Amino acid sequence: MALTIGPWTHAEGGAAGARILLPEALAWLDEHLAGSSTGHRAEPVKVFVTGAGWRNLPAWPPPTVEHTLHPGADRQLTPQPAGPTAVDTFTYDPTDPTPTYGGAFVTQVSPGITAGYVDDSALASRSDVLAFTSKPLTTPLEILDSPVVELDHRSDNPFADLFVRVSEVDARGRSRNVSDGFIRLGPSAPAGVVRIELEPIAHRFARGNRIRLIVAGGSHPRWERNLGTGDDPATSTRLLPSHRTIHLSNSRLILPVADIERHADIF
Repeated sequence: MALTIGPWTHAEGGAAGARILLPEALAWLDEHLAGSSTGHRAEPVKVFVTGAGWRNLPAWPPPTVEHTLHPGADRQLTPQPAGPTAVDTFTYDPTDPTPTYGGAFVTQVSPGITAGYVDDSALASRSDVLAFTSKPLTTPLEILDSPVVELDHRSDNPFADLFVRVSEVDARGRSRNVSDGFIRLGPSAPAGVVRIELEPIAHRFARGNRIRLIVAGGSHPRWERNLGTGDDPATSTRLLPSHRTIHLSNSRLILPVADIERHADIF
């Protein structure tokens, strides 16, 4: 078997990705169907690490070690958890839903909205978004596989969504999306910590850049806005906001880090 993972959107795979994928597909067919003994791969997995370049791996996902960061009351993202009483709040209003900035959707979902990696700096400035940002990294940090966000979340309206994102902030303060996660909650959802698995990534955060965790109530129109009522979104016009509270001491971002021994002190 062979697996190639590139930095393209779905639509780009047949265009920008063709110069990589087509020769590899032909070489694989030559080896396995025509009986060629040349062998075109050193390892079965070839993955593009954004911020670093191509890697050959024995498997996907490769072995990693969890590295945990915690949102703080001062909107910092730190290795230490916040105090037991620390909380942060935001309100999601379906009449002005939190907008989509980039991401891994298949086609253009609305005019002016672009898939893939984009400048999402404006997202962090919205009042319906919580943005927690780390200090500058003292060493590059390579993430392979799916980050996980655990949020101790409360909502005064049981019909609520959670959108989370990991972004990279450069030295000039510009932020670019890295990976997203989304979950739709409802009256039957258990109270307390919500676990959200983000999209798998192969990404290197550069030394001197910062890691940002975004928490919001949606990402519209990539995901259909939650009306806050449980009504059929195709027919209902009734909209209700939801007021959210995040208990920070029980919330965390878990990053699957490669070569963790090199990152004992990353900040």
